[in-house]
Amino acid sequence: MSYFLRNDVSYFLRNEQITAERVYLPLLRHVLSAFAGEAVLLTLDTTLLWNHWCLIEVCLAWGGRSLTLAQQVIEHRSATISFEQYHGVLECARRALPPGGQVTLLADRGFEHGDLIRWLNRHHWNWSIRVKSDWLVTLAQGRTQPVEALCPPPNQAPS
Repeated sequence: MSYFLRNDVSYFLRNEQITAERVYLPLLRHVLSAFAGEAVLLTLDTTLLWNHWCLIEVCLAWGGRSLTLAQQVIEHRSATISFEQYHGVLECARRALPPGGQVTLLADRGFEHGDLIRWLNRHHWNWSIRVKSDWLVTLAQGRTQPVEALCPPPNQAPS
């Protein structure tokens, strides 16, 4: 890395006037304003860093890319976390979104929490959470059964 580039990067890293709140949030709000009233696809994910830290992110998926809406790093030795640990990140992402759009949240295994599903339903968000086929769900009628029992047979699935 050249001397000048190192100095430029060092300036940005040490400059207390350059913060996410001052630089990233206004830019994010400007970009998100283009999505007002539109359907948006969000992802909820975690990444384990150095087997010591867990990065929690909610991102807007668009055009084959993702744009971070909210993130938090917690000291945690696993990528599997509780709803209480990522609830604040969801709330921050929700507040960042422009009004009037339909939101769909995608999440992988590890996010199959009843509290998350209730939160998503309360905010009228659609959702798709990957679960194991033997994961038990309780239907509105009170009957509990594995997810695989809710799937249509392969030859009857819509294409």
